[in-house]
Amino acid sequence: MSRFRTILIPLICTALALTISSWDVQSVNSELMPPPPRYEEPSQWYIHDQKGTADIFYIISTETGDHLEAKDTCHYANTYDPLQRSQMLVEMAAVDSFYTGKLNYYSPFYRQASMNSFVSPELAAARTSRAIEDVKRSWQYYLTHFNQGRPFVLAGYSQGAAAVVELMREMPDSIACRMVAAYVIGYKVTKEDLADIPLLRPARGATDWGVTVGFNSVASPEKAIPLITDGNQLCINPVNWQRDSVAASFVYQSPEKSDTLTVRCDPDSRLLIVKGFETDEVLPVIGMPGNYHNFELRFYRPYIQKNIADRVAAYLMHGKLSVKEELAQDVARSAGCDVAYPSHSGRGLTPAPKDKKPFAIIHYGRHGSCYLGKPSDYNAPYEVLLSADSIGKLTPLGQDVLHRLKLIRDDANNHWGELTDIGIRQMREIVWRMEERFPEIFNKDAQRLGALSLRNTCSMLSMEYTMNHVAKTTRIRVYRNASQAFSDFLDRQEESRLAVRGDSAAQAAYKAFADKYSDDDRLVQSLFSDAGYVRAHVNAATLGDQLFKIAGNIQNTNLAGRVTLYDLFTSDEIYHHWKKRNAWLYFNYGGYVHHAEKKQALQHRLLRHIFALVDTVLQTRPAARFHFADETSFIPFVCLLGVNGYGLATDHLESLEKKGWADYRLCPMGANLQFILYRRNPDDKDVLMQVLLNEEEATLPLPTDVAPYYHLSDFYSYYQKILEPYEK
Repeated sequence: MSRFRTILIPLICTALALTISSWDVQSVNSELMPPPPRYEEPSQWYIHDQKGTADIFYIISTETGDHLEAKDTCHYANTYDPLQRSQMLVEMAAVDSFYTGKLNYYSPFYRQASMNSFVSPELAAARTSRAIEDVKRSWQYYLTHFNQGRPFVLAGYSQGAAAVVELMREMPDSIACRMVAAYVIGYKVTKEDLADIPLLRPARGATDWGVTVGFNSVASPEKAIPLITDGNQLCINPVNWQRDSVAASFVYQSPEKSDTLTVRCDPDSRLLIVKGFETDEVLPVIGMPGNYHNFELRFYRPYIQKNIADRVAAYLMHGKLSVKEELAQDVARSAGCDVAYPSHSGRGLTPAPKDKKPFAIIHYGRHGSCYLGKPSDYNAPYEVLLSADSIGKLTPLGQDVLHRLKLIRDDANNHWGELTDIGIRQMREIVWRMEERFPEIFNKDAQRLGALSLRNTCSMLSMEYTMNHVAKTTRIRVYRNASQAFSDFLDRQEESRLAVRGDSAAQAAYKAFADKYSDDDRLVQSLFSDAGYVRAHVNAATLGDQLFKIAGNIQNTNLAGRVTLYDLFTSDEIYHHWKKRNAWLYFNYGGYVHHAEKKQALQHRLLRHIFALVDTVLQTRPAARFHFADETSFIPFVCLLGVNGYGLATDHLESLEKKGWADYRLCPMGANLQFILYRRNPDDKDVLMQVLLNEEEATLPLPTDVAPYYHLSDFYSYYQKILEPYEK
């Protein structure tokens, strides 16, 4: 039996030789425990320090069974016992050998619950919770003594994966910002976990970072082990790193033979379905034929190894890639302003100058993920394909796309423009992180928290879910208001568009740019079988734009990870569609030089409103104010302020991405600006301001000697000069 095969099978002899003792969950805390690991001792670690730029912290699976400890049965591993250490050491060494690559590797010994503990969910939960306390201590020791501020991959398998979830539950932003990815292999992540742990964000592809990878392999859904997979929400295919149901083939090399197998995600059970594999090996105690829990790492070894390296490389290259490279890394970004709110990096904030404390937040944000706004967004391309299909003019791919469009259209029916479950979660998580970062503001002594919103469905729902969450978690009284009256400073989109429409020369310049990147003939030819029919009845550019728009929005809906349209486009076509959409947003709502002043002048009322709010909160107890609008108001305001250089003014649309103007970075679903005010006490006249764009520290185009903070007086002075010509 190979070394790798050995490590992944808990000791059957030990597990079955001992009788499963009677138990009472209430008495678990009084059960015999071996001596606790002392993590200052080298013997309690497996370490492979390669002087790498990033680490792997790996938590092993269940490798031990019940054993005798001082003549009594013990249900926990003894990390000082030579035999049990050798059992755990095999897995530690094998994972290091196969997955570490050039990274540093740290794996702690811990008093894991025995295999016999998994006879029931209740007993398993009670015993593993005691084991996980060791893991938590080892994690803190690692952070304090070994990590030295490097990025890290957090990984665990089976019982170790359960420990990963618990570490993420308590991980602060200051640490989470360095997490490249978490691998929860052979265990479940439930809806409750996703709701309670904002850091738990499902991986969407092969190179996104700050995300969680999870999967569980079976021959068919009925072969799942309930204790491990009931309620699971995470499933990504570790061969092709997709979440749809398309099968991928791979070769599994066992000691005896090579098997060519297929694996796909099942969207209903959220399990990996493996076909073509036969084995007599069954997991002890809780296993069954057709369940491949003990094969997870063996099956996907080369794919996981490469994926860890790829995610680390993507993390280290963050901010250094071109737009085209970032789109190749995560195609979802090509949706631009329709991209789902990005996985929060968790990057910690620069500490405020000495004795300065936050006392107020002014938030201006966009609604979270939602469906497309009109029935025609879904119906128009569907009806084009449906008409062609009725007279036999679609290719097999075209018929398949028609079927997919029907699923997408049915899912969105009567929900046009509404906030989705993903959008609700985004709103909740954003305010949750505010509470965590700025507890001084969200305390029982805080002034009532206020929110204003436009009277549109998404903005109003975003306000409601945000404020309800604040009220529930902080017990602070809140008020909210949604009125058309607020359109005077929250919504100027129609006037902004009118400022553009009257400029025929500018319109011609944009059309020339868009035409240059309209290349949908190949796509249309792949869908329709009759070129003459296409010439007579199909506008290739329009259909391509419609399909691309839907492709980008799917990630915001219940069909995320289940249906895709991105496979219809080549990488160059995806890039070109993004360029057109990015330029369109800049042209209509950004700093396009021929009418930037007209558009940004429309935001001066909002800036004046921000000034007035700052004056108000300076006189109050800790307070927060929330404002909700949409991207057509959010983008011009960010451009007016010049946040992170988005005040760029040019008529050279080709230069946008080289100069950093990218819509998916600026205004994803849930985009937000946060103005945080700091002072020592109410008498402190030197108030500081910090600006966050999408929860990351941002820059303003004004001088400061306390970067990334700004003196409020300098903020007033700089932007008052910006306002003067508009107010005249």
